[in-house]
Amino acid sequence: MVIDAATDALFEYIRNPGSYDPAKSPLFNYLVLAAKRDLINAVSKKVTREQSEIAMCDVEDDESGGNKIEETVDQNAPDDLRRVRIMYGREVASKLMEEMSNPTDRAILSLMVDNVRETMEYASILGITNLSASEQRKRVKLHKDRIGKQLERFGERLRGKAN
Repeated sequence: MVIDAATDALFEYIRNPGSYDPAKSPLFNYLVLAAKRDLINAVSKKVTREQSEIAMCDVEDDESGGNKIEETVDQNAPDDLRRVRIMYGREVASKLMEEMSNPTDRAILSLMVDNVRETMEYASILGITNLSASEQRKRVKLHKDRIGKQLERFGERLRGKAN
């Protein structure tokens, strides 16, 4: 799928070279972003196709009497899409880190990228370990939400540049 997405991005550029604006970014960056979009779209289509192809017998053969479709979809379909989103998310996060001037925000974003969940890790970076556990959770959540919003906006900005 990755090779197909890269090939599609190259062919699309060859077919429509006017879609690339050299003033916005280098050609390599343009092609990488185009390939990523193609890959995300391909994975999304694959997930949708797999969801619609779940055989009726999967539901009928469930001994518990429940509906097995959700279990099948949850276990099989999202994996490819999740991997692509994680890969893309990490790249966007590392680019945002380069732009962040606040070292504390960079450290928190780094923990978020590494999927660290322990409040104490974040609290020590923020210098709030002297606060109660509930107050630490509130402040950590506030910082993580703020940085998550920055990440979301930065990703939108990157996608806007690629269009």
